[in-house]
Amino acid sequence: MASLPPLSLYVHLPWCLKKCPYCDFNSHAVPAGTSSAHPDIPETRYLDALRADLESALPLVWGRKVSSIFIGGG
Repeated sequence: MASLPPLSLYVHLPWCLKKCPYCDFNSHAVPAGTSSAHPDIPETRYLDALRADLESALPLVWGRKVSSIFIGGG
């Protein structure tokens, strides 16, 4: 291959207002009236782990273009 193919990035946020019956992703319904600062939602830990995962993948993807980024989930 003359050049590496572009990458597509999907970032999943697993906290949803409700769990959709068709969703196969790791997701959790958040009780009504709960804010993202609720102690049962480990938002900061999740984002720290996501950042660490992306940084660990850098040696494998360095130099490749990212053609799309999709943020989904809650």
